Amino acid sequence: MIRNEIGAIIKLSSIYETESWGFNTEQLFLNQVILIETDCNAIDTLSLLLNTEKQLGRKRSSNNYESRSIDLDILFFNDTINNSKELQVPHPRLHQRMFTLVPLNEIASQKIHPVFNEKISTLKEKCSDKSKVNLFKLVN
Repeated sequence: MIRNEIGAIIKLSSIYETESWGFNTEQLFLNQVILIETDCNAIDTLSLLLNTEKQLGRKRSSNNYESRSIDLDILFFNDTINNSKELQVPHPRLHQRMFTLVPLNEIASQKIHPVFNEKISTLKEKCSDKSKVNLFKLVN
């Protein structure tokens, strides 16, 4: 759906099975980071991602952290810094979350975070999040 609606998928990280972040649940989550090339601007990309979530059954019920069927986030949009009400990029908490940093580091370890002026690999090393992030293996 992303390829059809937004643009070409350039890189995909592996899929990781991770613990929850920001709330407690026994449920594990699957996380992946993709690099997309698009002709859309950041706000249009966000709108298309939200529409994709909706088509895949996501129902937004609150602003609190909770289990959800799908959650698509924009981590970076080129080297843009945007702090509008609709969209904050870089994602304001990506540097605090191993479930984001591990797959991001896999495909873009040398990317410089435009706010912190540090490589993703460095942010991963400095991250205090100790939650488990394991390579997901499909079981037959």
